[in-house]
Amino acid sequence: MGDRVTISRHTLQDKSSHLDVFFENSTDSLTTYEIFTPKSILLFSEILICNKKHDHRKIYLDYEGEISNNRGSIEVVWKGIYRNKKSIGQNKISIFILDETLFIVE
Repeated sequence: MGDRVTISRHTLQDKSSHLDVFFENSTDSLTTYEIFTPKSILLFSEILICNKKHDHRKIYLDYEGEISNNRGSIEVVWKGIYRNKKSIGQNKISIFILDETLFIVE
């Protein structure tokens, strides 16, 4: 445990969307970042910049569907494992996805 990661598309009520990346860790919550990419499209083979958000509940590692309190919906777009964990928790990180592994660029 502790090295799974999920990238999900969060679509808001106004139909705008963004990508969130949820990192499993040794706590009771997921370290969460928002990925900055045009039109909420996951780009492979490119370095992506991510800004830290508040931690999310562990359910979001696998959850797809409506989010309570009219906060839109969420769908998983990629799952894998992650490497280079020492940067997790910083306000901004850069990531690179290769097949089923997400690398944090240090």
